[in-house]
Amino acid sequence: MNQNLLYFIAPVVLFSSCATIYKCGEPQPEKFRANKRITAVVEERDSLCTTLASEQAESARLAASLNAEQQAKASLQGEYDMLKSESSKTADQLSSELQNKSR
Repeated sequence: MNQNLLYFIAPVVLFSSCATIYKCGEPQPEKFRANKRITAVVEERDSLCTTLASEQAESARLAASLNAEQQAKASLQGEYDMLKSESSKTADQLSSELQNKSR
C-alpha cells in the first residue's frame, strides 16, 4: 500500500515543482528566487517573448504593406489594360483612315 501511495505522490510533487514561475510578458515577481540556471532560462524566455512580439508586429506591418502594394498593382494593371485597349483602337482607326486616303 505504501508503494502505491508513493507512485501517486511522486508525480504530483514533480509536476508541481515545474509550475511556471510567471508568464511571459508579466513583470518578474518581487520575491522571485531561483538558482542561476533557472534565472538565466527565465531571462532567455522573456527575451524570446519580446523578440517574438516584435517579429509578429513586423510581420503584420509587412503583410499590410504587401496588401497595399498588391492593390496598387491591380489598379495599375487595370489602367494599363484600358490604355492598351484604347491604343489598339486608335491604331486600328488610324490604319483604316490611312487605307481610305490611299484609295
